Amino acid sequence: MTRRFEKIAAHGRVLKCLAKIYYRSVLKREIALANIQESDRVVFIGGGPLPMSALLLEKMSGAKTTVIDCDPRAVEIAERFVAEESSNLTCRCEEGQSLNLDDFSVVFIARQVVPCPAVLAHIFDTARKGTRIVCRFRNRPPATRQIVETGRRTCLFVV
Repeated sequence: MTRRFEKIAAHGRVLKCLAKIYYRSVLKREIALANIQESDRVVFIGGGPLPMSALLLEKMSGAKTTVIDCDPRAVEIAERFVAEESSNLTCRCEEGQSLNLDDFSVVFIARQVVPCPAVLAHIFDTARKGTRIVCRFRNRPPATRQIVETGRRTCLFVV
């Protein structure tokens, strides 16, 4: 559902504005939970054709943000959208479960990322100590809105 909406919204002004309104309130909470600062480097996995969350995250926090998606067509549309928004957001076509996380202090996982368990496992196995992880789930797990210490990383499960 989210992916379809974003593909349509990427081509329409009104829907882009509605997406901004919706995502702004969600991101305000996520930025606070993850304590994202301007000095952070953020990767947003699953940005889709309308990487509104990643764009607003960058603008609201000042953090350098990279958005990835495994769909080349979505990345192509996203790059045009980012250019229209005069953003410094970087878009890349890449798989979340093989992403090199060395440069990132915060990892966002979008709700529509598939296979989410594999991506999350890869992040837990490869992210450096202190990496903050924000995961948006399709269905609310028991850990929703909880901060979970996993030894090496802090994982913020949010909806």
